[in-house]
Amino acid sequence: MIVDGTPAGMKEYAKAEADIVQYLVDRAKEIALELGLSPKSAAVQAKIKAEANQHLVRLSVLRRLSAKAKMPAVHEWVESRLAEGRKVVIAAHHRDIVDELALKYGNLRIQGGMNIDDIEAQKKKFMELPVEETPVIVLSIQAAKTGHNLQVAQDILFVELPWTPADVDQTYSRLHRLGQQSSVTSTYMLTNGTIDEEIYSLIERKRNVVNQAVEGEIAEEASASEIIMKLLDNINY
Repeated sequence: MIVDGTPAGMKEYAKAEADIVQYLVDRAKEIALELGLSPKSAAVQAKIKAEANQHLVRLSVLRRLSAKAKMPAVHEWVESRLAEGRKVVIAAHHRDIVDELALKYGNLRIQGGMNIDDIEAQKKKFMELPVEETPVIVLSIQAAKTGHNLQVAQDILFVELPWTPADVDQTYSRLHRLGQQSSVTSTYMLTNGTIDEEIYSLIERKRNVVNQAVEGEIAEEASASEIIMKLLDNINY
């Protein structure tokens, strides 16, 4: 589901993206000077890609700003399901995004740093209380992708995406457990013209590869390198 970000949110996103592109261009020129080659040479491009793990934090800024820009669309989507009496699971990545959404919809969440008793209490409320009292639970993808059963809901919304299809599928599977009484719908909300679309394309390409990318940092670095090179495409430097 592709949505338009708010004007203010997209303005902030565009500035952050321009800053990252400028950093990458300056870094390419620096490497080119060291090697005595053109900034667009294969050797320079290879070194930029090899540094992908150093750029993950910068890409994370774009992911977060993209999520912030789509918040009105997220609320509209969630509230339309709640109006039909359906419980909803929301999946996100950044702590402040998880916190903002949880506070908006009853303050149920599963995220890193919570103790087991708190997590079990949050799940129990979501599973056992009526939708009027506990309409939504928000998941931090890395903290909640395994070991939890949330089959009382049939709708999950990904406000942010992880780097690998395995993480998407594991998170979706929190709803698709024994005892699920209906089909489960997983919706990916992408902010138009942002890194969301690139990450979604990466995930879909990985699904078509027989030997899918391994979990963890290697997968993140490989994904980051693709997006970094995409940012540098068609830039004259």
